[in-house]
Amino acid sequence: MDISGGMPAVIMKMLVASEPGVIRLLPALPEVWPAGEIQGVSCRGQVTINSLQWNEDQVNLSLVSAIDQSITLQLFDKSRNVDLKAGETEDIGFAL
Repeated sequence: MDISGGMPAVIMKMLVASEPGVIRLLPALPEVWPAGEIQGVSCRGQVTINSLQWNEDQVNLSLVSAIDQSITLQLFDKSRNVDLKAGETEDIGFAL
């Protein structure tokens, strides 16, 4: 793995993992990152996470889909089904 290509992909996978219909948030979050933000993550299934912010109390994200669809968001032991309309931004929050 080279630092300019592979490492950013590894870090992104630690923060967002996706497959069509399912997005897992912070699946491998290191303990040394108790708070942070990432922007512009392209997910499988034509979904883009415009921003993902987390801290010790909550996780907030803003996402948009290119197509009408239902997805499942997973965060640790929580999950939420979300209906997305093409081109409309959806803001979602999880309390921890």
